[in-house]
Amino acid sequence: MTALKFFIPYKAPHPEGEILAKSFAGAIPAWHGDELGQNNMHYGILYAQDLRMRCKAQGKRWIHVDHGMFRRSSRLNTWDGYYRFSAECQSNTYRAPSENDQTRLKRLLSDGILRVSSYKPPQNGQILAYQPPSDHMRKFANLPGNFDLIVKRVATDIWPKLEWRVYEKGPKGEDFYANLGAFASFGSTIAVECLQRGIPFLIAGNRNHMPGCKQVWKGDEKDRMLALAYIAGRNFTVREMQDGTAYDHMVANGEIALEGK
Repeated sequence: MTALKFFIPYKAPHPEGEILAKSFAGAIPAWHGDELGQNNMHYGILYAQDLRMRCKAQGKRWIHVDHGMFRRSSRLNTWDGYYRFSAECQSNTYRAPSENDQTRLKRLLSDGILRVSSYKPPQNGQILAYQPPSDHMRKFANLPGNFDLIVKRVATDIWPKLEWRVYEKGPKGEDFYANLGAFASFGSTIAVECLQRGIPFLIAGNRNHMPGCKQVWKGDEKDRMLALAYIAGRNFTVREMQDGTAYDHMVANGEIALEGK
């Protein structure tokens, strides 16, 4: 059986899915309806439902691919941005980082791709920013109708002296972080940016990149470095996909599962 197939979205509104599938060294590009491999990658969640169901029914591994948790790619032809890989789930679910993950984190920190700033305790009057999940994510995760109110109640209990504000999904500039005391979301990658900047956050989803899938981070340095090592081992550039770095690394850390390993 083929160890790894990278399925091309059948209704992709952008070229990423096909380009990534044909760029990933170690994977065979495949189309919906093709026979499954042992591991089956797919870019984006919108058109992957049938693939996920087939993988579950046949006991095969599904690996979600999406924009990176840091330095996300803006243009494929620059080859400079990162894409994330998460097995069996739309969001990354923490596992103890491997030695290779730790080594990769050190390199990304040394190269300035990732960074670590001192923890910033929230100050009275700062903003408690909330980014609501998209309509698709609400449906995909089967969230209750009062989900936003639940998050608000929990977050304002944790940080009662901060000013609650709602920000829709989209790029966030330095002005967003300038007076940010804490951040809350279902699972936005902004939490990873906050982790680097030392800004506390709440992740309302029960699967995330924090050790033990903890939902609140308030400055624990050990948890931060473990989370960043885990993240480092599952985010790669297109060049790293092309030259086999991504494949070799994720076989070693188990994100890509091979028989006999």
